Amino acid sequence: MREIKFRGKRLDNGEWEYGDLLQYDDGSVCIGVHSKNYTDDGFNVGQYHHIAPVNEDTVGEYTGLKDRKGIAIYEGDVIRSPLSEDKTRPHRIFYHTGNAAFMGALVDRKELCYLRLDQDWIYKFGKEVIGNIHDNPELIEKQTAERHKNKNSMFKKLDYQVFPSEEKTICVVDDPVYGGAHCYAIQHSEGFSDGKAKYVPVETRIQFVQKNDDGSVINGVQSEQLAYILLDRAIKLNNRFPSPQNEKQIAGLRMFLEGCEERVRDRMNRGVMGDLKQ
Repeated sequence: MREIKFRGKRLDNGEWEYGDLLQYDDGSVCIGVHSKNYTDDGFNVGQYHHIAPVNEDTVGEYTGLKDRKGIAIYEGDVIRSPLSEDKTRPHRIFYHTGNAAFMGALVDRKELCYLRLDQDWIYKFGKEVIGNIHDNPELIEKQTAERHKNKNSMFKKLDYQVFPSEEKTICVVDDPVYGGAHCYAIQHSEGFSDGKAKYVPVETRIQFVQKNDDGSVINGVQSEQLAYILLDRAIKLNNRFPSPQNEKQIAGLRMFLEGCEERVRDRMNRGVMGDLKQ
């Protein structure tokens, strides 16, 4: 059976307490600490050694996982690998209601980037608890500050213009591994008039699914999903305004999707699908 326990910081002295989560009708939140956590003095384990009121904002559940040193991992903890700064980034532990699972969110990304936790991944990449968001807010603040500091330098404009415009309206987040291939910012258009495409200072970001060297995965769209959207749009536009140019677009998108499927099948046959291998 999974071990269920919680922690929270006491209201009176800010110390951590570990045990059962107790919520009362008056809205107060407490941690009930079992006697077995303190002594073998004969207390019934069903009784509490003491009950401590705690700050509700600090309450976190035990994930059932331990880091590489055997330290229990709780919600709100920050974990990372003892590797070089440019190869791994810290993750903040949280409970994802939609996935009904504990997840690790990259703390240096504005986008919602997270992965599902499991003990094998923790051991494989040597993840360890380096603090938590309550005692060590600087772990989050430092990353956030660096992100804002480098916000403009993170993005680089691509040398593409949508005909007949001469404006560069697509940016990508640069990275040392791929040179930028996963997160894009696209400037919005307000249509075509006076022989030109008009653009407004509003952007949409597209995050493609990305697997990092430390084994973490940033959730995002697949290239094939985006291509199917474009194919669906091209087919429907062609149904209303048939043209050889539309047919050419449709054929090109179908060829792209065939190439994607062939690549996936090849990687599956070679047993490297999902791995960072050629």
